[in-house]
Amino acid sequence: MTQGVARPVVVINNLTVKKYAGPKNDKIKIPVYIITTGLVIENTFTTPNIGYKDLFQIADFLQYVVNINKNGLDLSGISTLTFKVKACQDASIIMSNSDDGNSSKPMYDVIIGGWSNQKSAIRRRNDDSLTPGSQQMVTFNTPDICQCDEYRPFWISTTNGVLMMGKGLIVGINVIAEWTDLNPFTIRSIGIYTNWGIIGEWKIKMNVPVPHVRTVLIARIWLIVTDVIVGLDIQVSTAKLEQLPSNAKQVDDFLQFTKVTPEDQGFYVCRATNDAGVDLEVVQIIVKGMQQPTTHERHIAPTIKAPSSITARYYSQVNISCQISGYPKPNVTWKFNHNKISEHGATFLIPQVSNVSRGIYSCVAENDAGVSEAHIHVYLSGDKPKIVTPPLSVVVIAGKPYNMSCIATGLPYPTLTWTFSSFLHQDQPLPVHNTTTDGTVITLTDPKEAGILTCTATNEFGIDQEASNIIVRKCT
Repeated sequence: MTQGVARPVVVINNLTVKKYAGPKNDKIKIPVYIITTGLVIENTFTTPNIGYKDLFQIADFLQYVVNINKNGLDLSGISTLTFKVKACQDASIIMSNSDDGNSSKPMYDVIIGGWSNQKSAIRRRNDDSLTPGSQQMVTFNTPDICQCDEYRPFWISTTNGVLMMGKGLIVGINVIAEWTDLNPFTIRSIGIYTNWGIIGEWKIKMNVPVPHVRTVLIARIWLIVTDVIVGLDIQVSTAKLEQLPSNAKQVDDFLQFTKVTPEDQGFYVCRATNDAGVDLEVVQIIVKGMQQPTTHERHIAPTIKAPSSITARYYSQVNISCQISGYPKPNVTWKFNHNKISEHGATFLIPQVSNVSRGIYSCVAENDAGVSEAHIHVYLSGDKPKIVTPPLSVVVIAGKPYNMSCIATGLPYPTLTWTFSSFLHQDQPLPVHNTTTDGTVITLTDPKEAGILTCTATNEFGIDQEASNIIVRKCT
């Protein structure tokens, strides 16, 4: 394939043309809709045995990463990734702000099946300084998530600074890890690696936004043509490559009929070509006669009245409603982020909104006179964190465990992290400790050095911090 030129893809569904008796009903009107979609790239990869390499300890870490962008495309608009991986443990995805292998740029590291296949993690590194202040990490319990001899499916989403990972190939379903980056960056390259001497086999699909992608609706025929850099030559003919009927003609990229008759029934071929290749798709047209309607009411294409956006508070119930008119009564379906979902009716109910609910909901109304579609953006509101029970300054006995607590409110519930600053040393890591799953309690299992213990609460709406002094006395 020529670099920068995408092979054309044609997708068409079968069509039934209904010819109504009566005047002014013998011509098919062809509505055309233009929307932007993406270029789907699928590739397979093998990540070699690199021994053990830690992102937080090696400055030039990208040298160990396999770049999955084989086609040299601009990945700056990518927000989702679906893939399957076969590895015993420690399968990782690197998403970097650099498009030329510069390890000094910010990067995310999503680890699947680390810690002997018991935990997964989302990590961020700001630069190549390797200082603790430039590094962040959150871990999640995911026992036996990887499999040595079986491909396991996963997805990753990076929308509005919210990093999420889940099982399966449907983005937003079966979430297993979620973290909000308060200072997100643009992802310009994606790579993969396997750690601890593991060799990994990968099957990766990317939906990359590209220019000049057209979706054309031809009277219930969806014709999707991808056009990158070079122009397309689109031709429509009968399945036997004969000339089109005299009452049919190709207008730009779609097929138009006038005065439909049973003789127009048959199979038609759409052929798309460019320098990168050729694609063909066949559509069957079936002409059905109908009896004279018992009423003379004019058939009217659907119209939809709906809000352009809805802002809902986290975890609340939301009803998205569309007011629909048209005759005959339109059939209503719904899409979420341009993917069909199994919901019908003029009202869509979200029982409890969360990060996975954020996006574009499309109400689609269709009858034999036409199709109408309305897009409603769902945004989320919440409250910034507030630490209501801060950790208290204490005097502890060296070597004896001590519990410290920190309770915060916020919507969504904030993530709690603990840091430590020694009175005597700079960049001192946290003393030996354990924390509860929600981070509200930290146990200093072997305190030896005095310093400042800080509790930080973060969510997408803000941050709050409280600090306490830890004074360590030796046991006498």
